[in-house]
Amino acid sequence: MSFSGSPVSDSCIEINGLSKVYRMWRSPEVRAKAAFLSLFGRTKFPPTDVSDFSAVQDITFSVGKGESVGIIGLNGSGKSTLLQMLAGTLKPSRGTMKVDGRIAALLELGAGFNPDFTGRENVYLNAAILGISRAEIETRMPAVQAFADLGEFFDHPLKTYSSGMYVRLGFAVLSQVEPDVLIIDEALAVGDFLFQQKCFDTMRQFKERGSTFLFVSHSMGMVLELCSRAIVLEHGKMIFDGPAAQAVAMYEETAVRQRYGAIAEASPIEGHSADRHGGASSARPTSYDLCSNVDPHVLRKEPGAIYSSDAELVFLRTLNDKFEEKQLYRVGENITISVGFQTLKS
Repeated sequence: MSFSGSPVSDSCIEINGLSKVYRMWRSPEVRAKAAFLSLFGRTKFPPTDVSDFSAVQDITFSVGKGESVGIIGLNGSGKSTLLQMLAGTLKPSRGTMKVDGRIAALLELGAGFNPDFTGRENVYLNAAILGISRAEIETRMPAVQAFADLGEFFDHPLKTYSSGMYVRLGFAVLSQVEPDVLIIDEALAVGDFLFQQKCFDTMRQFKERGSTFLFVSHSMGMVLELCSRAIVLEHGKMIFDGPAAQAVAMYEETAVRQRYGAIAEASPIEGHSADRHGGASSARPTSYDLCSNVDPHVLRKEPGAIYSSDAELVFLRTLNDKFEEKQLYRVGENITISVGFQTLKS
């Protein structure tokens, strides 16, 4: 366990011992019975009827003004719960938090929207939640409408929207806000490529203006691009706080080992011989027989084989910087693709 992110003196977010605990009841009937008994002062119930689930456990960290921090972890690690508490949409069970300045957040789909309102009406609603006056959003409405690019659906009820259209509307509102703290959950994953790029450019602009940025994503490339620091969560606990590259390495190792087990052997990212800007730093072997240990009949005439009357694919291998064959790679590693063909005509 490693924590290199120390409290920041000029911080705009301070979290101390933050926890969120949910009560899990054996059945709806037991829960209704407990609610009735609580009216008469009964607060303790047998463990066969109720148990506690800690979604977030004793999280402590600080974020400086203008800092960009990624929050990463596997599904169920507590990322969204943490962001919801920071955004003020969820009340902590224990601990304290302090956030200075205006917060703008894009959390789970539909948060802060009314499905019976049109897109335009929801812009007014969402702007009011963010503390923007109706007169101010009126002047920015054309820009919001242009950013969302929803066409005639902008004046249709949200219940007719797809998940991608929800995100378009939500981010269009955020694009017209100048927040001190910007919080983005994994919502951008449902957008198309062009809209994701537009959002990506907008987030860069937020950073350049000095906004503090908290970002949850399963895209490690985006985390490395947008964040200099990252926090790794596992089962509700913070297991790492430090440089984004090291956090991504820890996250990937955890994810790959959980999915693939023993074949996930790999060195930490800081131990890579790959130079992300200048290619491989290790020397190329003086000789390497790419055809050694390769059966030239493996792919021939098999389903999916690539061949013609002139040549056929014999093998395709992925190699690391040491020219060792691997199947799994970390973000930032160099990959050499070795392809072998055999000619069928002399």
